[in-house]
Amino acid sequence: MKIIKSILPSFIIEKIEGRDNLKNILFNINWLTFEKMITMLLGLLVGAWVARYLGPEDYGKYNYAVSFVALFTFISTLGLEQIVVRNIVEYPEDKNKLLGTTFFLRLIGSILLNIIVLIIITIFNIKTEQIRIFIMIISIGYIFKSFDTIKYWFRSQIKSKYSVLASTISLIMISLLKIFFILNKASVSIFVWLSTINILLIGTMLVIFYQLYSRNSILKWRLDFEWIVELLKDSWPLILSGAAVAVHMRIDQVMIGSMINDESLGIYSAAVKLKQWGFLAVIITNSVFPTLVKTRKKNMKLYYNRLQKLFDIMIWLGLFISISVTVMSGYIINILYGPSYSGAALILSIHSWIANFNYFGIITSKYLIAENLTKISFYRTFLGAITNIILNFLLIPYYGIVGASIATLISVFVQDWMSNLFFRKTRKLNFMYFKSFNFLRLIK
Repeated sequence: MKIIKSILPSFIIEKIEGRDNLKNILFNINWLTFEKMITMLLGLLVGAWVARYLGPEDYGKYNYAVSFVALFTFISTLGLEQIVVRNIVEYPEDKNKLLGTTFFLRLIGSILLNIIVLIIITIFNIKTEQIRIFIMIISIGYIFKSFDTIKYWFRSQIKSKYSVLASTISLIMISLLKIFFILNKASVSIFVWLSTINILLIGTMLVIFYQLYSRNSILKWRLDFEWIVELLKDSWPLILSGAAVAVHMRIDQVMIGSMINDESLGIYSAAVKLKQWGFLAVIITNSVFPTLVKTRKKNMKLYYNRLQKLFDIMIWLGLFISISVTVMSGYIINILYGPSYSGAALILSIHSWIANFNYFGIITSKYLIAENLTKISFYRTFLGAITNIILNFLLIPYYGIVGASIATLISVFVQDWMSNLFFRKTRKLNFMYFKSFNFLRLIK
């Protein structure tokens, strides 16, 4: 706590003294930011080194397998994350039933994911045998992601530092292994296996920290059939929404790998890997979300006031990121990946303009969960996914990976901004979006 506290300027520390909720949020944000900074740093250094070592073609094969499995992750996650966090906050006495039931549902979902992926790649004879093996290796790792249930508990208590430590320790170990295998000229299959081992390590670390610091035990978790019904009743729109999100975020890479070639996918993926700006919005909104839920129950005026402040900060941050990355994209790609990935610079520039709409969309998604309007989440993401698929089919044959980037940008705009106009309960958010462009509000 003292280390994190020392990072904050003294005038901020003075402002938050005696305000426990705000203090917990800020310290939680610091921990989550620390995790993302480590992830980004190692991603930029070790991840770029892996991409350089493998070259665009092998890097494309690896990313095709990752993207293909990612299309079906909604089967594993079941849209439970925010629902479980909300319910633990509202029903703390049922935490062991909620965690046990969530773990069970995620485990069943992960097993189902593996079965479905195996059936699809066998029936449709997806790509080469090597890539099909890569796909199955990566899908196996999702079984161990069932232990992400523990993250929901830490998040509900605004104590993400333990899940951060679990992820960071695992990431450092895997990064060291990647460096070792690069130096020893390992094949691309080794790096595929490392992605699954990473998930296993994170799960192990989460269990250890939960046992040590939660004053609880996973042995106390209980399966509760009433909560199964309740969770699935609330989350089914988010399951469908998760499917649409998965398609929206990954279909471009799968279509590039299928319609063009692995080398083009490798170049495209190199640019997309640098699309890390969304982490700030996710960290801040995840940290604020439990407090927003509590505020909504007590004071609606204060609730909307805090929501507007969140929009103010995120919109301007998104604009800053878009402009900065566009200006620096060429230098970034050349320094990290080298001349063989030079085509990724334009892709990165186009994708950088997603940040503004993406930040707005992330906050909107939290708002819909707090308001229990999860059906609208599905409609929004479904519209974005359909737009992305149609535009990719139209643009990739003529403009290649540039066309895929334009398709993604337009579809994010449709999903995160334009779709709000179709629903009476979300139109006010677009008004709040425009209100955020008043720079004087941000200064204040």
